[in-house]
Amino acid sequence: MNIGRKINPKLIEELKEGDLTILLDILKKNQHIFRLESRLGGKCYVYYKKCKILELGLRSAKIDSKYFEKGETLENIRELIKDSPKEYLKITKDTVDLWLERNPKDEFEAQQKIASINDEFTSDYLILDMEYNFSQKGIKKNERLKQAGFDLLGLNKTSGEIILFEVKKGLYALEKKAGIASHIKDFEDYLILSGNKEKYISNLVQDVKNILNDKIKLGLLDESNIPYKIVSDRIDFVFILDSTEKEKYKSIFKRQLKVLEEIRIKENIEVPIKGNYQTIYVTKDNYKLI
Repeated sequence: MNIGRKINPKLIEELKEGDLTILLDILKKNQHIFRLESRLGGKCYVYYKKCKILELGLRSAKIDSKYFEKGETLENIRELIKDSPKEYLKITKDTVDLWLERNPKDEFEAQQKIASINDEFTSDYLILDMEYNFSQKGIKKNERLKQAGFDLLGLNKTSGEIILFEVKKGLYALEKKAGIASHIKDFEDYLILSGNKEKYISNLVQDVKNILNDKIKLGLLDESNIPYKIVSDRIDFVFILDSTEKEKYKSIFKRQLKVLEEIRIKENIEVPIKGNYQTIYVTKDNYKLI
């Protein structure tokens, strides 16, 4: 059984040298459009505008039915991605575009653009994964925390430090239920306050190593673009915000930290908690993280 986010080695071979080589070749040539990510259970997912257009296992392949009109579906996906992968990707890409017209998700497209652009050699960061959730493998069931997701997982290419990123577009997004206070609380609960924090960090580091190995084997990542060493004694949390209203963002950020402080006081937890929080501002014309 595969542990953590790691693609089944047999599926990697099928993508590299088997029936799915054409699919992989298209994905490699169009990484600015599509992203292939390692997932639990030996699977990999393919995303377009951060919408999952393919969930691929060793013997399975499917797409979320929510992107299709009621009653519509795609059949024989495994055969289609083997025999006509270009057609499959066009169909699913067009289908997602129509779905996004009806269900706008500005943050989705921004997140994938950030992930793609920051795989370049000139970026300070390397984005490894989208939609990261901490593995709770090895944690007793009664000690497990509620599931918490982070938009992007990456590395600082200079220091080798692991970075968790959260992308927020619009002022409203900062103070709603899944706003700044909520995300920082999740980060602190797992990596600072939990009695199992060392295990969570160990699982995180193993996921990073697995993802790097998978992407190098598949030719999706240049080995020379990877930090010499992965550092796990400091994990940063970075908010990626729109630069158009920077001063308002700063004010809201301070208010949200105060909200979190009040939550911690109610939990009888000493404040402030010293986490490694940063902000990076981007524009719709420049998603490079520096």
